[in-house]
Amino acid sequence: MHSTFSSASYDRSSIVEEIFDQLAPDYDQIFTDSLIGRAQRSAVWKVLDRTFLPNDNILELNCGTGEDAIHLANRGVSVFACDTSQEMIARAESRISHASKSLPIVFCHLSTERMSNRSRLICSLSVFLTRHVC
Repeated sequence: MHSTFSSASYDRSSIVEEIFDQLAPDYDQIFTDSLIGRAQRSAVWKVLDRTFLPNDNILELNCGTGEDAIHLANRGVSVFACDTSQEMIARAESRISHASKSLPIVFCHLSTERMSNRSRLICSLSVFLTRHVC
């Protein structure tokens, strides 16, 4: 199978993965639970809650520790959530393992640089990017 990614792209992906793997243990404390993190997330969730309905299916890119994916899944949205950092995915999976109910969510270690530009998606979501556009 022919790969459409250059080695430079893969090297950048590896560096990003290493950085976020190192940030993962403290990410929620540093960002998610911070005043600015909560304010941004509140604004984004208002939009997401109007946009996605129960039984919708979405792909979330760069899901981090799963905060947004879990929010959507708690509302009945099925989420396939990916991140380039294995440690972020491990934290996200740990969070849902303690949930009192089964959530329609799957976490996957997948770098966005490795996704084929020929993939046919109906909708993909990167809340991190959405926050910086809003």
